[in-house]
Amino acid sequence: MRRQSGRRPAPGRHLHHNIGLALFADLDKLLGRSIPALWAPLLHDTAFLVSASNRAGSSLSAKYIGNVYAVQQIYGGETTRLVHLAAAKAFFRRKLRIAAGRINALDDFIASPLYCNAQNLAFCGNPLSIPSDVNTSSYPNTMWGTRVRWEPSPLWYAMGGVYNALAGFRANRFHGVDFSIRHNSGVIGIGEVGVHPEHIGPSGLFTSLEGNYKLGGYWDTEPLTNFQTGRRERGTGGFYVAGDQMLWQQPHARSGQGLYLWTAFHWAPSDMNPQDRFVSCGLVYPGLVPGRDADVAGLYGAYGHFSADQRAAQRRAGQPGQVYEAVLEVNYRIALLPWFYLQPDIQGIINPGAAHQIADALVLALQFGVPF
Repeated sequence: MRRQSGRRPAPGRHLHHNIGLALFADLDKLLGRSIPALWAPLLHDTAFLVSASNRAGSSLSAKYIGNVYAVQQIYGGETTRLVHLAAAKAFFRRKLRIAAGRINALDDFIASPLYCNAQNLAFCGNPLSIPSDVNTSSYPNTMWGTRVRWEPSPLWYAMGGVYNALAGFRANRFHGVDFSIRHNSGVIGIGEVGVHPEHIGPSGLFTSLEGNYKLGGYWDTEPLTNFQTGRRERGTGGFYVAGDQMLWQQPHARSGQGLYLWTAFHWAPSDMNPQDRFVSCGLVYPGLVPGRDADVAGLYGAYGHFSADQRAAQRRAGQPGQVYEAVLEVNYRIALLPWFYLQPDIQGIINPGAAHQIADALVLALQFGVPF
Protein backbone atom coordinates (compact mmCIF):
# COMPACT_ATOMS: atom_id res chain seq x y z
CA MET A 1 0.00 0.00 0.00
CA ARG A 2 1.23 3.47 -0.82
CA ARG A 3 0.69 6.14 1.75
CA GLN A 4 -1.16 9.33 0.94
CA SER A 5 1.13 12.32 0.65
CA GLY A 6 -0.77 14.36 3.22
CA ARG A 7 -0.46 17.34 0.90
CA ARG A 8 -3.78 18.37 -0.57
CA PRO A 9 -4.32 21.42 -2.76
CA ALA A 10 -5.71 24.29 -0.72
CA PRO A 11 -8.85 25.99 -2.01
CA GLY A 12 -8.26 28.84 -4.40
CA ARG A 13 -6.18 29.56 -7.46
CA HIS A 14 -2.47 29.13 -7.99
CA LEU A 15 -1.35 31.58 -10.65
CA HIS A 16 2.06 31.68 -12.31
CA HIS A 17 3.52 33.74 -15.10
CA ASN A 18 6.49 34.08 -17.39
CA ILE A 19 7.06 37.43 -19.08
CA GLY A 20 9.78 37.38 -21.69
CA LEU A 21 11.40 40.31 -23.46
CA ALA A 22 14.01 40.00 -26.20
CA LEU A 23 15.95 42.31 -28.49
CA PHE A 24 17.30 40.80 -31.70
CA ALA A 25 19.55 42.98 -33.85
CA ASP A 26 20.77 42.33 -37.39
CA LEU A 27 24.09 44.15 -37.14
CA ASP A 28 24.53 44.42 -40.90
CA LYS A 29 21.26 46.32 -41.26
CA LEU A 30 21.77 48.27 -38.06
CA LEU A 31 25.41 49.36 -38.46
CA GLY A 32 26.49 48.39 -41.96
CA ARG A 33 26.27 51.88 -43.44
CA SER A 34 27.97 53.58 -40.52
CA ILE A 35 31.30 51.72 -40.60
CA PRO A 36 34.13 51.72 -43.13
CA ALA A 37 33.56 49.50 -46.17
CA LEU A 38 36.65 47.47 -45.24
CA TRP A 39 34.94 46.23 -42.07
CA ALA A 40 31.44 45.82 -43.48
CA PRO A 41 31.86 42.12 -44.38
CA LEU A 42 32.39 41.35 -40.69
CA LEU A 43 28.80 42.38 -40.00
CA HIS A 44 27.26 40.40 -42.85
CA ASP A 45 24.94 37.68 -41.47
CA THR A 46 25.84 38.74 -37.94
CA ALA A 47 23.25 39.11 -35.19
CA PHE A 48 23.12 40.07 -31.53
CA LEU A 49 20.55 38.80 -29.00
CA VAL A 50 19.76 39.95 -25.50
CA SER A 51 16.71 38.74 -23.58
CA ALA A 52 15.26 38.67 -20.09
CA SER A 53 12.62 36.73 -18.21
CA ASN A 54 10.40 37.56 -15.26
CA ARG A 55 8.72 34.67 -13.47
CA ALA A 56 6.57 34.47 -10.37
CA GLY A 57 4.47 31.84 -8.65
CA SER A 58 4.92 28.66 -6.65
CA SER A 59 5.29 25.02 -7.56
CA LEU A 60 2.11 22.95 -7.43
CA SER A 61 4.28 19.84 -7.67
CA ALA A 62 6.49 20.80 -4.71
CA LYS A 63 3.67 22.05 -2.49
CA TYR A 64 0.90 19.56 -3.07
CA ILE A 65 1.94 16.54 -5.15
CA GLY A 66 5.56 15.64 -4.42
CA ASN A 67 6.33 14.47 -7.95
CA VAL A 68 9.58 14.81 -9.89
CA TYR A 69 8.35 16.18 -13.23
CA ALA A 70 6.82 19.59 -12.53
CA VAL A 71 3.24 19.89 -13.80
CA GLN A 72 3.66 23.59 -14.69
CA GLN A 73 5.34 24.42 -17.96
CA ILE A 74 6.59 27.85 -16.86
CA TYR A 75 7.63 27.00 -13.29
CA GLY A 76 11.24 27.59 -12.31
CA GLY A 77 13.35 30.69 -11.76
CA GLU A 78 10.92 32.95 -9.89
CA THR A 79 12.82 36.18 -10.40
CA THR A 80 13.85 38.67 -13.06
CA ARG A 81 16.74 37.13 -14.92
CA LEU A 82 19.01 37.98 -17.81
CA VAL A 83 18.63 35.09 -20.24
CA HIS A 84 20.58 35.62 -23.47
CA LEU A 85 23.55 37.83 -24.14
CA ALA A 86 25.07 36.43 -27.30
CA ALA A 87 26.26 37.03 -30.84
CA ALA A 88 25.89 34.75 -33.86
CA LYS A 89 27.41 34.75 -37.32
CA ALA A 90 26.76 32.71 -40.46
CA PHE A 91 29.30 31.74 -43.11
CA PHE A 92 29.29 30.06 -46.53
CA ARG A 93 25.79 31.18 -47.51
CA ARG A 94 24.51 30.37 -44.02
CA LYS A 95 25.57 26.75 -44.14
CA LEU A 96 27.86 27.27 -41.15
CA ARG A 97 26.47 29.09 -38.09
CA ILE A 98 28.37 29.96 -34.94
CA ALA A 99 26.89 31.42 -31.74
CA ALA A 100 28.67 32.37 -28.52
CA GLY A 101 27.93 34.11 -25.24
CA ARG A 102 25.30 33.48 -22.57
CA ILE A 103 23.25 30.82 -24.34
CA ASN A 104 21.16 27.73 -23.56
CA ALA A 105 22.47 24.34 -24.67
CA LEU A 106 18.99 22.83 -24.75
CA ASP A 107 17.61 25.57 -26.99
CA ASP A 108 19.49 23.78 -29.77
CA PHE A 109 20.12 20.15 -28.76
CA ILE A 110 17.38 17.49 -28.52
CA ALA A 111 14.81 20.21 -29.06
CA SER A 112 11.58 20.38 -31.07
CA PRO A 113 8.83 23.02 -31.38
CA LEU A 114 6.34 20.20 -30.77
CA TYR A 115 7.48 19.50 -27.20
CA CYS A 116 6.05 22.59 -25.53
CA ASN A 117 2.52 21.99 -26.73
CA ALA A 118 2.55 19.95 -23.52
CA GLN A 119 2.53 21.66 -20.14
CA ASN A 120 4.34 19.11 -17.95
CA LEU A 121 8.10 19.72 -17.85
CA ALA A 122 8.75 16.06 -18.60
CA PHE A 123 7.93 17.06 -22.18
CA CYS A 124 8.24 20.81 -22.54
CA GLY A 125 11.60 22.00 -23.82
CA ASN A 126 13.55 18.73 -23.69
CA PRO A 127 13.52 15.37 -21.89
CA LEU A 128 13.77 16.58 -18.29
CA SER A 129 16.11 13.75 -17.31
CA ILE A 130 19.06 15.47 -19.02
CA PRO A 131 19.07 18.74 -17.01
CA SER A 132 18.18 16.67 -13.92
CA ASP A 133 21.32 14.55 -14.35
CA VAL A 134 23.80 17.25 -15.34
CA ASN A 135 23.83 21.02 -15.02
CA THR A 136 23.36 21.87 -18.66
CA SER A 137 21.81 25.23 -19.47
CA SER A 138 18.15 25.46 -20.44
CA TYR A 139 15.68 28.34 -20.55
CA PRO A 140 15.65 30.63 -18.65
CA ASN A 141 19.00 29.66 -17.10
CA THR A 142 21.98 30.37 -19.33
CA MET A 143 25.73 29.83 -19.01
CA TRP A 144 28.78 30.73 -21.07
CA GLY A 145 28.94 28.60 -24.18
CA THR A 146 29.49 28.34 -27.89
CA ARG A 147 27.65 26.34 -30.54
CA VAL A 148 28.60 25.47 -34.13
CA ARG A 149 26.09 24.12 -36.67
CA TRP A 150 27.00 22.84 -40.14
CA GLU A 151 24.10 22.26 -42.56
CA PRO A 152 25.47 21.71 -46.07
CA SER A 153 22.06 20.68 -47.47
CA PRO A 154 18.42 20.43 -46.37
CA LEU A 155 18.99 16.66 -45.93
CA TRP A 156 21.26 16.67 -42.87
CA TYR A 157 23.15 18.72 -40.30
CA ALA A 158 25.84 18.28 -37.67
CA MET A 159 26.12 20.39 -34.53
CA GLY A 160 28.43 20.69 -31.56
CA GLY A 161 28.62 22.87 -28.48
CA VAL A 162 30.67 23.49 -25.34
CA TYR A 163 29.11 25.02 -22.19
CA ASN A 164 30.10 25.86 -18.64
CA ALA A 165 28.37 23.65 -16.03
CA LEU A 166 27.93 24.55 -12.36
CA ALA A 167 25.84 22.94 -9.62
CA GLY A 168 23.11 25.26 -8.38
CA PHE A 169 23.39 27.75 -11.24
CA ARG A 170 19.59 27.79 -11.58
CA ALA A 171 19.20 29.38 -8.13
CA ASN A 172 17.41 32.72 -8.18
CA ARG A 173 20.36 34.47 -6.57
CA PHE A 174 22.35 34.25 -9.81
CA HIS A 175 19.85 36.30 -11.86
CA GLY A 176 21.83 35.46 -14.99
CA VAL A 177 24.34 38.27 -14.43
CA ASP A 178 26.96 36.32 -12.49
CA PHE A 179 29.48 35.98 -15.32
CA SER A 180 32.26 34.30 -13.33
CA ILE A 181 33.54 30.80 -14.05
CA ARG A 182 34.14 29.02 -10.75
CA HIS A 183 36.85 26.51 -9.90
CA ASN A 184 34.27 23.88 -8.93
CA SER A 185 32.44 24.11 -12.25
CA GLY A 186 32.96 21.95 -15.30
CA VAL A 187 32.43 21.78 -19.02
CA ILE A 188 29.71 19.98 -20.96
CA GLY A 189 30.41 19.09 -24.58
CA ILE A 190 27.45 18.06 -26.74
CA GLY A 191 27.28 16.72 -30.29
CA GLU A 192 24.28 15.97 -32.49
CA VAL A 193 23.61 14.86 -36.05
CA GLY A 194 20.22 14.99 -37.70
CA VAL A 195 18.51 14.07 -40.96
CA HIS A 196 15.33 15.11 -42.77
CA PRO A 197 14.31 12.01 -44.74
CA GLU A 198 11.72 13.79 -46.90
CA HIS A 199 14.67 15.23 -48.85
CA ILE A 200 15.99 11.78 -49.85
CA GLY A 201 15.02 11.03 -53.45
CA PRO A 202 12.20 12.59 -55.44
CA SER A 203 9.47 11.62 -52.95
CA GLY A 204 11.40 11.11 -49.71
CA LEU A 205 12.83 8.00 -48.06
CA PHE A 206 9.49 6.66 -46.83
CA THR A 207 7.24 9.73 -47.05
CA SER A 208 7.30 13.20 -48.54
CA LEU A 209 6.00 14.68 -45.28
CA GLU A 210 8.40 16.59 -43.05
CA GLY A 211 10.39 14.70 -40.44
CA ASN A 212 13.33 15.30 -38.10
CA TYR A 213 15.52 12.51 -36.71
CA LYS A 214 18.52 13.11 -34.48
CA LEU A 215 21.21 11.26 -32.55
CA GLY A 216 23.39 12.93 -29.95
CA GLY A 217 25.58 12.52 -26.92
CA TYR A 218 27.35 14.58 -24.27
CA TRP A 219 30.23 14.46 -21.81
CA ASP A 220 30.34 16.37 -18.53
CA THR A 221 33.44 17.21 -16.45
CA GLU A 222 31.74 18.91 -13.48
CA PRO A 223 32.16 17.26 -10.05
CA LEU A 224 29.20 14.98 -9.27
CA THR A 225 28.55 12.40 -6.57
CA ASN A 226 29.38 8.79 -7.37
CA PHE A 227 26.52 6.83 -5.76
CA GLN A 228 28.67 3.75 -5.30
CA THR A 229 31.53 5.45 -3.43
CA GLY A 230 29.89 8.62 -2.11
CA ARG A 231 32.82 10.68 -3.42
CA ARG A 232 32.72 13.67 -5.76
CA GLU A 233 34.16 12.71 -9.14
CA ARG A 234 34.45 14.23 -12.59
CA GLY A 235 33.45 12.54 -15.80
CA THR A 236 30.06 11.24 -16.91
CA GLY A 237 27.96 11.36 -20.04
CA GLY A 238 24.94 10.08 -21.89
CA PHE A 239 23.32 9.79 -25.29
CA TYR A 240 19.90 10.36 -26.83
CA VAL A 241 17.88 9.61 -29.93
CA ALA A 242 14.79 11.55 -30.95
CA GLY A 243 12.49 12.03 -33.89
CA ASP A 244 9.33 13.74 -34.98
CA GLN A 245 7.36 12.93 -38.09
CA MET A 246 4.26 14.31 -39.76
CA LEU A 247 2.07 11.24 -40.28
CA TRP A 248 -0.80 12.83 -42.18
CA GLN A 249 -1.45 16.23 -43.71
CA GLN A 250 -4.91 17.62 -44.16
CA PRO A 251 -5.76 17.90 -47.86
CA HIS A 252 -6.06 21.47 -49.11
CA ALA A 253 -5.27 22.80 -45.61
CA ARG A 254 -2.69 25.40 -44.78
CA SER A 255 0.89 24.25 -44.22
CA GLY A 256 1.46 22.48 -40.92
CA GLN A 257 -2.06 21.20 -40.35
CA GLY A 258 -2.18 17.47 -39.70
CA LEU A 259 -1.03 14.76 -37.31
CA TYR A 260 2.52 14.63 -35.90
CA LEU A 261 4.20 11.90 -33.85
CA TRP A 262 7.34 12.56 -31.80
CA THR A 263 9.41 10.47 -29.45
CA ALA A 264 12.67 10.84 -27.49
CA PHE A 265 14.91 8.46 -25.53
CA HIS A 266 17.75 9.33 -23.15
CA TRP A 267 20.26 7.00 -21.47
CA ALA A 268 22.99 7.74 -18.90
CA PRO A 269 25.18 5.48 -16.71
CA SER A 270 23.69 4.78 -13.29
CA ASP A 271 26.77 5.40 -11.15
CA MET A 272 26.57 9.24 -11.25
CA ASN A 273 23.22 10.07 -12.86
CA PRO A 274 19.93 10.09 -10.89
CA GLN A 275 17.90 9.12 -13.97
CA ASP A 276 19.50 6.48 -16.17
CA ARG A 277 16.65 5.97 -18.67
CA PHE A 278 13.90 8.22 -19.92
CA VAL A 279 11.43 7.93 -22.78
CA SER A 280 8.69 10.31 -23.90
CA CYS A 281 6.34 10.54 -26.85
CA GLY A 282 3.47 12.63 -28.11
CA LEU A 283 0.79 13.06 -30.74
CA VAL A 284 0.13 16.65 -31.82
CA TYR A 285 -2.61 17.75 -34.22
CA PRO A 286 -2.83 21.40 -35.32
CA GLY A 287 -6.25 22.09 -36.86
CA LEU A 288 -8.01 18.94 -35.63
CA VAL A 289 -11.44 20.59 -35.40
CA PRO A 290 -12.84 21.82 -38.75
CA GLY A 291 -12.87 25.58 -38.89
CA ARG A 292 -10.37 25.85 -35.99
CA ASP A 293 -7.14 25.90 -38.00
CA ALA A 294 -4.97 27.54 -35.31
CA ASP A 295 -6.07 25.23 -32.46
CA VAL A 296 -3.73 22.42 -31.36
CA ALA A 297 -4.69 19.10 -29.73
CA GLY A 298 -2.14 16.94 -27.94
CA LEU A 299 -1.70 13.57 -26.21
CA TYR A 300 1.56 12.75 -24.40
CA GLY A 301 3.27 10.11 -22.26
CA ALA A 302 6.60 9.94 -20.39
CA TYR A 303 8.42 7.38 -18.24
CA GLY A 304 11.53 8.12 -16.21
CA HIS A 305 13.57 5.31 -14.62
CA PHE A 306 15.85 6.11 -11.70
CA SER A 307 19.36 4.77 -11.16
CA ALA A 308 19.76 1.51 -9.26
CA ASP A 309 23.02 2.87 -7.80
CA GLN A 310 21.25 5.95 -6.47
CA ARG A 311 18.47 3.73 -5.11
CA ALA A 312 21.00 1.65 -3.19
CA ALA A 313 22.60 4.80 -1.78
CA GLN A 314 19.20 6.14 -0.73
CA ARG A 315 18.38 2.93 1.10
CA ARG A 316 21.76 2.91 2.86
CA ALA A 317 20.86 6.40 4.09
CA GLY A 318 17.47 5.17 5.35
CA GLN A 319 15.52 6.91 2.57
CA PRO A 320 12.90 5.45 0.21
CA GLY A 321 14.51 4.27 -3.01
CA GLN A 322 13.32 5.95 -6.19
CA VAL A 323 12.35 3.59 -9.05
CA TYR A 324 10.22 5.36 -11.69
CA GLU A 325 7.70 8.11 -12.34
CA ALA A 326 5.33 8.31 -15.30
CA VAL A 327 3.16 11.08 -16.76
CA LEU A 328 0.12 11.06 -19.04
CA GLU A 329 -1.22 14.32 -20.44
CA VAL A 330 -3.95 15.49 -22.82
CA ASN A 331 -4.71 19.09 -23.73
CA TYR A 332 -6.27 21.37 -26.31
CA ARG A 333 -4.98 24.85 -27.18
CA ILE A 334 -7.79 27.21 -28.21
CA ALA A 335 -6.71 30.19 -30.32
CA LEU A 336 -9.29 32.77 -29.29
CA LEU A 337 -7.46 35.62 -31.02
CA PRO A 338 -4.27 35.80 -33.13
CA TRP A 339 -2.48 37.06 -30.00
CA PHE A 340 -4.28 35.14 -27.23
CA TYR A 341 -4.88 31.45 -26.48
CA LEU A 342 -6.30 29.27 -23.70
CA GLN A 343 -5.15 25.70 -23.09
CA PRO A 344 -7.17 23.38 -20.82
CA ASP A 345 -5.00 20.48 -19.69
CA ILE A 346 -5.39 17.17 -17.82
CA GLN A 347 -2.42 15.27 -16.36
CA GLY A 348 -2.12 11.93 -14.63
CA ILE A 349 0.95 11.51 -12.42
CA ILE A 350 1.79 7.86 -11.79
CA ASN A 351 3.95 7.01 -8.76
CA PRO A 352 4.72 10.65 -7.80
CA GLY A 353 8.18 10.98 -6.30
CA ALA A 354 9.21 7.67 -7.91
CA ALA A 355 9.47 5.84 -4.56
CA HIS A 356 6.01 4.20 -4.14
CA GLN A 357 5.30 6.54 -1.23
CA ILE A 358 2.68 8.91 -2.68
CA ALA A 359 -0.67 8.13 -4.26
CA ASP A 360 -1.19 8.84 -7.95
CA ALA A 361 -2.41 12.36 -8.73
CA LEU A 362 -4.83 13.92 -11.19
CA VAL A 363 -4.06 17.49 -12.24
CA LEU A 364 -6.50 19.87 -13.94
CA ALA A 365 -4.81 22.95 -15.37
CA LEU A 366 -5.51 25.96 -17.55
CA GLN A 367 -2.77 27.91 -19.30
CA PHE A 368 -3.08 31.08 -21.33
CA GLY A 369 -0.58 32.96 -23.44
CA VAL A 370 -0.18 36.28 -25.19
CA PRO A 371 2.39 35.74 -27.97
CA PHE A 372 3.38 38.75 -30.05
